[in-house]
Amino acid sequence: VRKVDLEEFLNTLNVRILLEGEATRLAFGHIPPADIAQIRRDLTALSEATTFDREEHWRLDERVHGLICDNCGNPVLAKMIRALRVATNLFEIERVAERVEPDSTEHMDLLQALETGPASAAIEAMRAHLDSVRVSATRHLIGDWRDSAG
Repeated sequence: VRKVDLEEFLNTLNVRILLEGEATRLAFGHIPPADIAQIRRDLTALSEATTFDREEHWRLDERVHGLICDNCGNPVLAKMIRALRVATNLFEIERVAERVEPDSTEHMDLLQALETGPASAAIEAMRAHLDSVRVSATRHLIGDWRDSAG
């Protein structure tokens, strides 16, 4: 398994913020409401589960971001986003448990904005989610560094 270092992770997230913001703009108004509703139900079930299911978390994360890719109308953009997600997922793989609650909340916010608009709210929800991932990973690494220096 390929290792992704912090620099690559942060650079990749910065590109994802740009590309997924644009994909969200393009997808807004083109996503079937039933798809949003189903993912919302599945996110609720995951957040109410009594045990952490790493695989289900990743599947739902892919479905949320895939919803944007699949409905943005630009297959090249969708392919680029999916490729970048592989790199960020490789970095996050060990830290996913601590992201369950924020991811669920942020994904719900994104779905709400996609459903009710305006498009600018959906774009901002996507950007805020990806920025939250960046901040969370950075804080985690600073904590690891402090622990090892301590």
